[in-house]
Amino acid sequence: MHFCVALWMLVTIRRSPTVQISRSMAARVNLSRWAAADSAHRLEAAGLVKLAKLPGRSFRITLVEAGTSTPLRLESRG
Repeated sequence: MHFCVALWMLVTIRRSPTVQISRSMAARVNLSRWAAADSAHRLEAAGLVKLAKLPGRSFRITLVEAGTSTPLRLESRG
């Protein structure tokens, strides 16, 4: 749950379906890096996100339309 809160907070702030959750951001929501990695992999297995990983970097996480590889379209309200 903490991982999803951090993910949604970053997506909302950055207004982009693609974000990176750094160690410091994970620590803000009381989440270890191992729990964050496990959560990211579980969401990927469920088809809700796509992960891109570079050595020595945080995951690049893209929210996708459920069951597809299409990035989630964010609507702005205004």
